[in-house]
Amino acid sequence: MSNDAGHDYRLKNLFGWDLKGREGIYGPGAMAKGYAVSRSLLGGRETQEDLVLLLTKGDREIPAYGDVLTPPQIEAVAAFVIGVRDGALPHPDQIFTIKPPAQGHYALLPGGDAARGKAHIKERCSSCHGDDGTKVLFDDGAYSLGSHARQKAYEDWHKILNGQPGSPMGRQVRGSTGKEMAQELLDILAALCDRGAFPPGKATAKDVETGDGRCGSYLK
Repeated sequence: MSNDAGHDYRLKNLFGWDLKGREGIYGPGAMAKGYAVSRSLLGGRETQEDLVLLLTKGDREIPAYGDVLTPPQIEAVAAFVIGVRDGALPHPDQIFTIKPPAQGHYALLPGGDAARGKAHIKERCSSCHGDDGTKVLFDDGAYSLGSHARQKAYEDWHKILNGQPGSPMGRQVRGSTGKEMAQELLDILAALCDRGAFPPGKATAKDVETGDGRCGSYLK
């Protein structure tokens, strides 16, 4: 698979972290990623078999993942997409809304419970990330847990749901339905908007300023 556009072929690069392609956060209304594809994985009614065939063989925009992934891996991706699309798993529209670039590309939705989110973080995350989220830094030391979530919650909902490849981190939500898991995600992201409780620590990237719209009323 050629790579003339200068990016790799991770599914998130083509479809964005919200799986919507150009309709979502990587589209022209937000981040305007030139490599985002026109297809939204959440906008159709394809069966799992349809998606397996698409991902295996590819089309004019999507590479043939059957060349690099096994059939069970492709089946797992298709099952995940359908779970998000049909409500068995959290949907990005339950977590954030798209905003124009001047407003930070996205904003968390209202309805999160930061106090409950802090309890989830203490129970599930602090053993690795530390009580204040500064024990592990991301992107070559640029972000702490909190400063990353305050600027890139459109990524972090996906990682909290699925874990981080190449690390011991697995799913950090425990609800039994997509709606319950979405609420836990929103609670956790609301909690991480507290700059005092979850500071940058020694992270090198600038944190958000007061009034930043991505956290909205959750920002402290």
